[in-house]
Amino acid sequence: MFAPFSAQNYSVYSFLAGVRSDGSVPSLVPPRGLPIGLSEEVEEEFSLFGKGSHSQSWVTVKELLDFDYEQLLPDGETTYLRRLPQSFFADLSELHKMGKPDSVRVVFWFDN
Repeated sequence: MFAPFSAQNYSVYSFLAGVRSDGSVPSLVPPRGLPIGLSEEVEEEFSLFGKGSHSQSWVTVKELLDFDYEQLLPDGETTYLRRLPQSFFADLSELHKMGKPDSVRVVFWFDN
């Protein structure tokens, strides 16, 4: 199973879910909880590693692709493009290959 955005990076965590955030990287969306209709693979992964987790959420690839990474962060000097690691954009490129962006979603949670 492809596990995008799995490299430990607090800017990515903050962007995806407001986790480990000091406010310098606002989140794309507030945590949404787990979506309805999880794949068997994700259900199994969550049953093994997600119990006791926090900030469960999901985003579509379309939401990620439509975001303006050139916009400035609250510091007024840095863009999301410069703050997020190259691995984030490499993972996004791989996700884009997986199907129609509005029908591919990334489901995630964080351990305690």
